[in-house]
Amino acid sequence: MLETLRKNASGWFAKILLGGIALIFALYFGFSGGGGPPQGGTAPIAKVNGQNIPSGLFNQTVANQIEVYQKFGVANQTPELQQVIQSQVLQRLIQETLFAQEATRLGLHVTDVELANAIRNNPSFQRDGRFDETFYLKQFKPYFERQNGENFEYSLREDLLVERFRQVLGNAIVVSQNQVKAAEKISQTQLKFLQLAVPFGTDGETKSQEEAKKLVQDWIQARQTQQPTEKLLKDNGLSEEEVGPKPLKNVSATFGTAEGSNMVACLLAQGIQKVCPQAFTVNNKVIAVELQNIEEKVTEAAPTDMVDQMTRAKEAQLMTGVTDLLTRGSKIETYLTQ
Repeated sequence: MLETLRKNASGWFAKILLGGIALIFALYFGFSGGGGPPQGGTAPIAKVNGQNIPSGLFNQTVANQIEVYQKFGVANQTPELQQVIQSQVLQRLIQETLFAQEATRLGLHVTDVELANAIRNNPSFQRDGRFDETFYLKQFKPYFERQNGENFEYSLREDLLVERFRQVLGNAIVVSQNQVKAAEKISQTQLKFLQLAVPFGTDGETKSQEEAKKLVQDWIQARQTQQPTEKLLKDNGLSEEEVGPKPLKNVSATFGTAEGSNMVACLLAQGIQKVCPQAFTVNNKVIAVELQNIEEKVTEAAPTDMVDQMTRAKEAQLMTGVTDLLTRGSKIETYLTQ
């Protein structure tokens, strides 16, 4: 729920939510269509290819985001957290502006009929199941424009256009059954391996990194030639450790993303009862590993949640890539001061 609100805080979802709040306010406390100083502001907080992002829209979106955090138990808003929220909101508004501009360039559009239907079918603008035109035109629209610094219908049309652009990109995402099975296999594969870890340091009491590497290479060579390692270990106060069975992803996480992935790849390439010929340096330790066993359990049909997870991951990667591409080809000015 929190993730949904966070992702859509500046889109159509937030405008429907804002409409509902405005309606409740009007019904119970009265609502004036005019008077009072503007709460928003039309001065730009940023410009994207010459198109303004109003400071009012930015401030209102930040306020909505802070309220979400408070509802989910983050009561203390530190200056650091507020800066993070402001940065995230500005990035999201810039991304949506880029998406709307690209959608227009590609020929996508939202018709007047589609816009009208979105407004008329919004429950926040209905009373007794019917669209309340007076409330919408005389009360909500002026309120929205004062708060956000831009016309509601223009803003909503832009949001619907962004959603259409996202749908076009999303429709291009295909997760094959083979990809799902491969991911499922990885998630259910566990490794059992023998590990030698030699710590090193610069305090003079522990071995140097070069000494640690030399010991590890001696151990690797002994395992490759099936020579005993007891004397090597005893003379240097070392011991081997059996690890696992441990899931592949946990092995990578334990040793760090880069070295963990390299270690897993090396173990799988060598095969069972084979030592990895290279050493790995992780957290002031030089490590050598030898694969003892592989346990696999692959289901015939991949679970739906695996497909959903892979689809969401691919979608996130695609959106990030498109945003980066559009950003590099755009002129973006920001006026946010911390």
